[in-house]
Amino acid sequence: MKKHNLILLIFFLSGMAALIYEVVWIRPISSVYMSTVYVVSIILTSFMLGLALGSKIAGKFTDKVKRPLFLYAFLEFAIGLYGLLLLSLFSLLPMIFEKLSLIHKPITYNLIQFFSIFSLLLIPTALMGATFPLISKSYIKKKIGEGIGEIYSINNLGAIVGSLTAGFILIPYLGIRYTIIIAALLNVSAGFFVLSHFYKEKLKFFVPIILMLFLLLAYYGNYNLTNLYTGGRLFKKDYLGERKVLFYEEGLHGYIAVIQGGPMGEIKRLLLNGQGSSSLRLNDVRVSTLLGYLPQLIKPDFSNSLVIGFGTGATSSILSRHLKTTTLEIEPKVIETADYFKMINKGFDNKNHDIVYDDARHYLLKTNEKYDIIVNHPLEPYQSFSSLLFTKEFLEITRDKLNKDGLYVQWFPIYNLKPQEFKDFYYTFNSVFPHQIVFVNLKAGEELVYVIKGKNIIQQEYKVSKNDDELIIIGSEKPIKFSEKILENNFKLLTEDDKNYLSLTSLDSQKNIYNLLLFKGEEIENYHANGNFMTDDKPILEFSVPITRIKKLTRREISAMDDIVNYLETSRGK
Repeated sequence: MKKHNLILLIFFLSGMAALIYEVVWIRPISSVYMSTVYVVSIILTSFMLGLALGSKIAGKFTDKVKRPLFLYAFLEFAIGLYGLLLLSLFSLLPMIFEKLSLIHKPITYNLIQFFSIFSLLLIPTALMGATFPLISKSYIKKKIGEGIGEIYSINNLGAIVGSLTAGFILIPYLGIRYTIIIAALLNVSAGFFVLSHFYKEKLKFFVPIILMLFLLLAYYGNYNLTNLYTGGRLFKKDYLGERKVLFYEEGLHGYIAVIQGGPMGEIKRLLLNGQGSSSLRLNDVRVSTLLGYLPQLIKPDFSNSLVIGFGTGATSSILSRHLKTTTLEIEPKVIETADYFKMINKGFDNKNHDIVYDDARHYLLKTNEKYDIIVNHPLEPYQSFSSLLFTKEFLEITRDKLNKDGLYVQWFPIYNLKPQEFKDFYYTFNSVFPHQIVFVNLKAGEELVYVIKGKNIIQQEYKVSKNDDELIIIGSEKPIKFSEKILENNFKLLTEDDKNYLSLTSLDSQKNIYNLLLFKGEEIENYHANGNFMTDDKPILEFSVPITRIKKLTRREISAMDDIVNYLETSRGK
């Protein structure tokens, strides 16, 4: 192979490996630090800054290097080996995040977060950046502009192939660990190509050393969720505690895990990209129960429904017992966890239930189907991969897919949200669905006993001191007829199986369910008057809530829930 063609080949491999790393590194970092727009921005900033620094530093001494291709081969070996070392270094992230959680100043928090990520990625990215001046010196002879264009374009072509391969093939089918191993193999191969063509006498020295280090780091860097949170083989602190991982799979859209343990011993919890999605805890089972039963208790004559997000499958199970139900789930591997939660989703795989693997917005835009009920239960709105499921445009899309008198059911968490942040969402929601009924998941004063019988008996009993910070917002274009009497009549229509299911979370009477009513839309008509629209191009909460969570509300600041309650008490004359 001609020298110029070989250089283009190795730089193609180098570009391919670089973008594989960039895509795959986002997964473990964001799973620990949370997938917010700030974390993703910091990762990309750290990557590009490392490239820039490496290229700048290498550019100063490249002209003095007599054998630039030999140094290039050495850098490729170093990039590949450090890439494998990161499989173990990622286990440091929980320790860093534990310290970060004690910091409540956003600037300090984000600076430390930046330096922790930048420090982790500095060596490999700087080495990647240093390869460009070395390749340029080796490749370009006379026509500088043409030469730079050729190597730059081939490197970008490799980057394109690398990013597509990582996202659509390697991670879904091989997982993060083997994807990183393949990226490292590309770096090492590029180095060996150089040695075998230009420095054959060096092969005898480098081959055994590089291969031995490669195999050792690949073997001991056994990355997965368990190792990430238990320190792997190199770092021993266990951040899972007594919890154990029952299920772990990496899919096209993220990794899915089920962990078990904690204060309740046998409580199972579903994690999506490291973030809690749902579980067998009372709060989470109550949410799924309300999402499934409330719209039916308001209008029992509905015939079909759509659920956005499978989760533990409880809401889909409840609705499909009575209605033709379609569940949208973007990640197929979530469905594989259903058996771990069968005590609350038993029967979801019946003839009334269909699962569609698709993005919610894409499906709703292409389908001609109309629904009586649409239930939206995504992750929190500050998560970068779910924020667009709360915008005005998305709400308008769902409204257009509802039948006449149809109901849109929205789960909305307001943990530590400022009043203005809730007002922004409610203002947006009200602009699309002007009539609402809003329920709280747990009401102050409730006395709860939660028991699940299986291999073990789990009991959770306590009295709720204040309203829970999870809302079930039911919206419609038309006024919603709802009263305690209507609820009482519709409750009587439920089967014994339904009533037994409701009793799991102390919802064994219409009185207990009606007690969860927080307000009707007309009671809070002027509350959100100074709200702002949440739109696709301005998803406000995606940017504000992560900062609010870092700050946390002080004793002097009032939470969104307290502000709502105060407003209601004033308007009701209490």
